[in-house]
Amino acid sequence: MKEGEISEPIRTKVGVHLLKLEKRITEAFQPESEVAAEIKEKLYNEALDERYRRWIVEDIQQHHYVETKL
Repeated sequence: MKEGEISEPIRTKVGVHLLKLEKRITEAFQPESEVAAEIKEKLYNEALDERYRRWIVEDIQQHHYVETKL
């Protein structure tokens, strides 16, 4: 599709849809090889944060006395 174009009707299980391409952004596209390491690091950090949060909530607070002072 070109910018400003509206698609033909697309029928799905939830109804009929029309798509309109408002703007094509080509400079934002980066090949997988360039961003793979960054994506892996981000996913790893998210998993690590979740594991740390679970450790604090489920292990430390449930099995030990914790007093929080602000």
